[in-house]
Amino acid sequence: MMRVVGIDERHLVREREGANYLLYVYDGSELEPRTSWSVTSRLLLDTDVPTILRWLPEHLPRDACWSLGVVTSPPYPDEDSDVVVDWIVGADVLNTPGSGGIEAELAADMLARRDRATLP
Repeated sequence: MMRVVGIDERHLVREREGANYLLYVYDGSELEPRTSWSVTSRLLLDTDVPTILRWLPEHLPRDACWSLGVVTSPPYPDEDSDVVVDWIVGADVLNTPGSGGIEAELAADMLARRDRATLP
């Protein structure tokens, strides 16, 4: 269960303009659009969520789904880094249009695949 508590803004010690994010793009096969998926990952460095949301529509394949997470470690990742990610927007949110059914199954499959993934 989510906990919400008030906070005094005077406790803000440091503010950052940008952060590092990991983007997983789930792209379906044209031959088997409901069962065959590939995953592409992208490291988005020193940016923020509004910038990513503006960038996504121009760079996503048609009918792709995606997950976005904040890289919490290391502080300065590169493409060869082992990263720790806290997922903030995931396939569980974006791929379930409410009624469930096959879309819910696909979302569960994509989440399972994402959670088993290990990055180099």
